[in-house]
Amino acid sequence: MTGFISVVSADRVDVFSDTATYDEDGIVLAFTSKIRPLPGGRGVIFTRGMVDAGGDVEEAIADIFAVAGGVDLAITDLKRQLALRNLPFGGVPLDVSIAAISERDGPRVYTFQTADYGGRLGWFLRESTTGFSNGVEHSTADRDLLVRAGVTIVAPFLMEEMRKTPGASISFEGADEHAVIGGSIEHTAVTVAGVNTRTIHNWTTDRVGENLILAPSEVPGHGSAWLAGARALSLANRLTKPSMSRQQRRAAERQNRRAA
Repeated sequence: MTGFISVVSADRVDVFSDTATYDEDGIVLAFTSKIRPLPGGRGVIFTRGMVDAGGDVEEAIADIFAVAGGVDLAITDLKRQLALRNLPFGGVPLDVSIAAISERDGPRVYTFQTADYGGRLGWFLRESTTGFSNGVEHSTADRDLLVRAGVTIVAPFLMEEMRKTPGASISFEGADEHAVIGGSIEHTAVTVAGVNTRTIHNWTTDRVGENLILAPSEVPGHGSAWLAGARALSLANRLTKPSMSRQQRRAAERQNRRAA
């Protein structure tokens, strides 16, 4: 499970992502960027789920953008392809997101998933003017808090909170929970001028061939700059929780059965 935070503001979309890929047991396979620029500098695409299947979907969507010649035309065509379920997703659950600058509406994040889970329908494109944290859309108030506090200050703090929460990959049914976020934090800025991605933090304890470690915070800057992060604690509690774990799903199912 990849960690993604996207924040939409007046003139840009900021995306924060980790770089660790791992197998069913949580063993790190590689550290690699999960951000793919779209043709013509029109935006970026990023996916959560199995790497190979995500790559196939990213390639197909990049082709849609290359042919369309604009964000709005590409999104219209993508909606048509989703209605037909006409994307090569390999039959596995994926979360797919696009951060782009619409010619008509300005900065936007578009997202869909290839199965019904997390209380959300598959193959339905959601459009956001605020952004998402791992599939959960920010309220306007939460987005405004992130922007006021400074997204490059608060986002590493939120990614660190995500890192502390074990989870299971959405790609492997019944997989055990483990640390799921690591490697480094990349910050991608999407503006009308184009796309820029840079690394803003490395988790130095993470190694290829090993499990990620649920270690104490490594993100620097615990002085006055972290006041913004402290103010965002309640925000972190709302936004950094992944989709329900197997245990949580079973508990919810038991509760539903008792209520029936």
